[in-house]
Amino acid sequence: MSSLQQCPYCQGSVYRLGDGRYKCGRCRKKVSPERVAKIRALIADFARDENASVSADTKGLSYVSVHRYFGQFRQLCARICEDEYEARRHLSCEYEEYFYLERAKKRRKNAVFDAQNFLTFDYEGHLYTIVMPSLQQFRNQFIEDDLESVYAEEFARFRRQSRLIKISSRHNNIVRFWEYFEASILRYRGVGSESFPLYLKEMEFKFNHAVYAAAYLDANYAFEPPVRIINGGVEGINLLDVFIEHERVLILDAIDIEDEAGSIYHIPACELTGYGLGNGGAHEVGVIQCLDMLELMGKPQPESSVLGIVPERVEVRIGLSEPLAGAFERYVQSALNILQGAGIRTSRREPGRTLQEVISAFQTPGVS
Repeated sequence: MSSLQQCPYCQGSVYRLGDGRYKCGRCRKKVSPERVAKIRALIADFARDENASVSADTKGLSYVSVHRYFGQFRQLCARICEDEYEARRHLSCEYEEYFYLERAKKRRKNAVFDAQNFLTFDYEGHLYTIVMPSLQQFRNQFIEDDLESVYAEEFARFRRQSRLIKISSRHNNIVRFWEYFEASILRYRGVGSESFPLYLKEMEFKFNHAVYAAAYLDANYAFEPPVRIINGGVEGINLLDVFIEHERVLILDAIDIEDEAGSIYHIPACELTGYGLGNGGAHEVGVIQCLDMLELMGKPQPESSVLGIVPERVEVRIGLSEPLAGAFERYVQSALNILQGAGIRTSRREPGRTLQEVISAFQTPGVS
């Protein structure tokens, strides 16, 4: 098992004790290698969008324990999101307001008082969310002033108009996040208002972080004919538009296969289920769902494949493990070979950016 580099509780530096356990120099907590392995397995489930109930069943752990760990992971996501916002707040941004209602409540006349209202900011491609105060606290006052029905009617009108906006702005990055959020929140089958901000930050974090290879290719290579490089995030079924609009699609991603870290696989998208990936994370499942949807819609399927690299571990942080960093150039060259095999000419941009510079841009955006 690989060594522990950061404290799983506070992300402080750790050192090894004589009995094999790790101790944090910041919070002073101790943790055993077995617990480290358990935490890493749970982080992998969290990153694959498993809910706590399914993760507990597959790992043979108690739901209460897994739910507590997942809550800690969400808090970590929230802290990272806030740090990233501080690094980007000087950039120009656009924002939109969004009301979220659970499906079971959408037809209720007075649903406005149960809606979760949040602002979504787009800082040049990186999203940030802020939860707004709920109207629930004002409901009694609205009833006393006989305004409850007025607000309910106004909210219904707003929802109809916002739906039209979403349809006409399909490629807006903020709208794409809303669609990802709506699809993702359903996994949890109801989230209370107290917990909602952390679940929202989890989805903000996952939406914002893409595979570094796409950013590296965009920064270092020019293509003829032009190649559109997209930050797919973990949008799952919302990748459908990409499959509809393009004749060829190459997906760069980490892939969950039992093999040595840094191993590279090039798999036709239609064969993903044959590799046991049909029940994997949002990435692989989203590709399979897109192909199924295209077939149901009677639309042609693009020539698509996944260039996957096996990760050493999955953690809630920005960066690459040593095996993936060592295999990165080989991974990028594999992508270039596939593009060249499709008749696309590639040329190196000058000056380019190193892998570390690309990763640093995710950590400290706007700093060159």
